[in-house]
Amino acid sequence: MFGPSKRWTTRLGFRRHAIGLGLAALLLGTTLVQAQGAAPNCPICDLDMATYAGPLAEGEAVALLEALNDEYFALSIYEQVLADHGTVRPFSNIRNAEARHIDMLRPLFETYVLPWPDNPWPGNVPAFDSVQAACVAGVVAEVDNGALYDVILTSTPREDILTVYRALRRASLDNHLPAFRRCAGDAAPAEATPRPTSVPTPDAILYLPSARVSR
Repeated sequence: MFGPSKRWTTRLGFRRHAIGLGLAALLLGTTLVQAQGAAPNCPICDLDMATYAGPLAEGEAVALLEALNDEYFALSIYEQVLADHGTVRPFSNIRNAEARHIDMLRPLFETYVLPWPDNPWPGNVPAFDSVQAACVAGVVAEVDNGALYDVILTSTPREDILTVYRALRRASLDNHLPAFRRCAGDAAPAEATPRPTSVPTPDAILYLPSARVSR
């Protein structure tokens, strides 16, 4: 059964609790966080189903918002790196890819009459003192992105939505992650490895680099 199940909302609750721990670790310079799906919280996910007129169940709608939020967050981090360090690879290429990922989600919002929210993350993301430190964070971000899609792939039976989720997951794990690993070199966290799609749980031990928050 798909839609707003207790299991689904519990997963999101665990994820958001772990997210807060992850961002706190970034602010404090903590190097190790044990978390379930550490990733940004979702300020765009407060959907009022009483006013939603589309056909999606709540779990399906929230999953789309979670996907968009994660892509927004990654885009904003990579744009911050470019602002701080200039046009450096792989960030210049992956920034453009993240923008295309966001564009892939937009038709689904239109099809299912889901309001399109603005990006809340510019100016509210970590900024890094070196490109290598940013690449280490990129490894974590892309693994996290793949883990998120492992979870939300269970949120709907709708093939048009699943096709986009699968494509975005592949791009993160098959294209972006290797690029960031090459950039991070020996500093890349060995524990940050992608989980297979057949195991749709986001629990992991993630290493987060020291960072400061850009304002």
